[in-house]
Amino acid sequence: MAFERLEGEIVHLDLIDTSRIDELVKIFKDKTMYEEAGYSKPLSKDRILEAIDDDGQLLVWEVFLTESGTHLGYAVYVAYDGPPYVFLRFLSEEFEDEDIARDALVELVKGFFENTEESELYFFLDRALCEEYEGPLMDCGFDVDDSLPTIDHEEEAAFVLLRTTYEAYYGEESEVEEVY
Repeated sequence: MAFERLEGEIVHLDLIDTSRIDELVKIFKDKTMYEEAGYSKPLSKDRILEAIDDDGQLLVWEVFLTESGTHLGYAVYVAYDGPPYVFLRFLSEEFEDEDIARDALVELVKGFFENTEESELYFFLDRALCEEYEGPLMDCGFDVDDSLPTIDHEEEAAFVLLRTTYEAYYGEESEVEEVY
């Protein structure tokens, strides 16, 4: 499966499979992780296995700095809680670098559109963080979607990347030489 390892310029992402279920359970005990994944309480072993094995509705990658091998955090794909979306969770604020986040996001976007038939991919962001992160998201091809009815737009912003935009940014016929 092409999702197993995603290689960027700065980072690489390694998929955590169900053979590491105990580690996945530990990851989803973190309140931020399970809430971002659409849950109000930690995910059970059975729920994680169901989501991963049920047509890949939940995928979790470890994000590593390619040069040093430093574990930076996690990248997560969710397809069971509304439209498909991704999110990044870094282990420390020191790893929350714009170039690192952009590189990880570009690889998630490529992996998503190259391995699914979905027409759109979302990224949700707390409104308070929009000013800081809107630029990198738009650099990757995401646009603000103020019409999504499933979120409170006063609290959260929705960014969407359509397949047609992906193909313009990343496709074989793209005139964009480099995303960043």
